[in-house]
Amino acid sequence: MKLSFKLFTKILVSFYLLVTLQANALQIGDKAPNFKADTTLGELDFYDWSQGQWIILLSHPGDFSPVCTTELAEAAKLQPLLEKRNAKILTLSADSVEDHLEWVEVINNYKNKTTTTDDLKNLLLGVEGDTDVNFPIISDPDLKVATLYGMYHPKALPNASSLGGENKSTIRAVFIIDPKKNIQAMLT
Repeated sequence: MKLSFKLFTKILVSFYLLVTLQANALQIGDKAPNFKADTTLGELDFYDWSQGQWIILLSHPGDFSPVCTTELAEAAKLQPLLEKRNAKILTLSADSVEDHLEWVEVINNYKNKTTTTDDLKNLLLGVEGDTDVNFPIISDPDLKVATLYGMYHPKALPNASSLGGENKSTIRAVFIIDPKKNIQAMLT
């Protein structure tokens, strides 16, 4: 069987791309990449901000969605518990800082309405203190951070929404990063 030069080149290039893309994907044990981004708490340099603490980096497709709102409300409730364990939360979506700030009010209102039904859980977990959203929410409209962390697949088509920005990109992942900035767990 004789392979044409063109077919052989295509196979070789495809193999190269496959190996290269896999080699560049973040893995458990890798150093978490540094980045600078605008957030609800101002500009953030990830390495400076995370100094010596465990980080839970959560991404979500877009502000104001019911699922993301409940997830961040629950994360906010866990902040005092995480602080005791030298850990903090950082979240990300493709929406603007302005949308994030408006959404934080919605999250806190929702969280406050559900707190009374969660009193037993809070008591068992030892959660007490300020549980409003005090963690930064990254604005990543150009998907630079999401792409850097492999949260965004270029074939995933964004969809529009009536709330928040129009880009509701499929960026959903969780990274647990240790105080030395090594990735210890990933859910993608």
